[in-house]
Amino acid sequence: MSAPPLSVVAGLAAAGAELRGHGYTWESVRERTGLNWQLPFPLSRLDEIDTPRLADESRPPVDWLIKLLLLGDAIASERLDAFAGAATRDALVRAGLLRECGDTVTSDALVLPWRDMLLACDWPWLDVESRVTVPDPSSAWTAEHVAPLPGEPVGTAVDVGTGCGIIALVAARHFERVVGVDTSSRAIEFARFNAALNGVPASFDTCSTSFLADELDAPVDLVAFVLPVLFPQFWRRAAAAHVSEIDRGVDGRDLAIGVYRDLPRSLAPDGRALLFHQVVLDPEQDLAAWLRASGAGDELAVLANLVYEQSSGFGFARVSASRAGSGAFRMVPGPANLFAGTQSREDLLRRVATDDLLARADAVPGDLVPRLYGWLEAMTVRPVADGRLLPARTTLEGKPLDEAAWELVQAVDGRATVAQLRDRGHAESTVRAIAASGLVHLDA
Repeated sequence: MSAPPLSVVAGLAAAGAELRGHGYTWESVRERTGLNWQLPFPLSRLDEIDTPRLADESRPPVDWLIKLLLLGDAIASERLDAFAGAATRDALVRAGLLRECGDTVTSDALVLPWRDMLLACDWPWLDVESRVTVPDPSSAWTAEHVAPLPGEPVGTAVDVGTGCGIIALVAARHFERVVGVDTSSRAIEFARFNAALNGVPASFDTCSTSFLADELDAPVDLVAFVLPVLFPQFWRRAAAAHVSEIDRGVDGRDLAIGVYRDLPRSLAPDGRALLFHQVVLDPEQDLAAWLRASGAGDELAVLANLVYEQSSGFGFARVSASRAGSGAFRMVPGPANLFAGTQSREDLLRRVATDDLLARADAVPGDLVPRLYGWLEAMTVRPVADGRLLPARTTLEGKPLDEAAWELVQAVDGRATVAQLRDRGHAESTVRAIAASGLVHLDA
């Protein structure tokens, strides 16, 4: 089956603004469909979605946009024109997103609202080569950490394996120049369309699997690379470990190690790499082993933020590698699971600072650390010196965590003060047990 083309035409930015203005946004679509969904969007449930059953004349514009752009249903052209206008319809038709069939219009691609963006992707049932899929949680989770902290360079950012362009579009809000590259020409087609639809100044081009080694012209301030798509056995259970879906015959492990190896010379001074890596729970194949095999660990300061999935036997690591330091490798627990509350870079760095304070010989934990960051280990992982991951710890001070304690961890995700814990109605014994761990301080 031939894939319908998408192109950039005049008027796309205005069309995107028009769609958002009529409520086609993340929050509005969630409200209208009744799905409290997160990425990855549950495409298998598209057939179950129905906006409130109102008479056609009573439906707000967002309902018609959900039918057209999210569910793939045809709607009357005059219905779209009534609220979006003929200019919007014309721009989307000329770009190849919408197709006119007599008096109706249909969409040749799914348009997913995410935060305040619109992201066009292929329909999940479209059987085409190099299908551009809906962003998975790894891309969304990585995009949260794109923004530079004060003092970090903001010149050029490169998003390797950009897909529909989600990370590059976020980076364009923070960096002077953003380039997204992908081995798939169809992905680049979608990324360019999405940049125009959202009015974002990012450029996109095709590349080889050795982009950092062969095609990057000069060191940059940010390299973003999301790796999970290389390992389909974790997502689709359909291939052996480390089989790349990018190029037939390319080994995913070798490709990932090659990316690590090329990072030191790809990053400008004080530049950083933001990577999302699937962690194999095997001492010979985990993140630390791959970094050692690349040799990059001797030149970069590496911070790995870990989420451990005990039921499936693997984990995820959001990796930040910087040229600001040399040879340091730190592993810290991440949120309780991939869909837990967001964890900003500031949160992560405060956790590292917390660990450093607790490690000081003169540290008095109650005075220095009035928060619960370290206690997240009860839900996530215990890294050990050689980088291996151990299963989740389920006790505190040798005692099993009770139901109230687990509820507390899930509710506060490491951010609550003692006063907030009391306000939540948790038993004094639970609060005091946490305080006894040395991770919070109880006022008299």
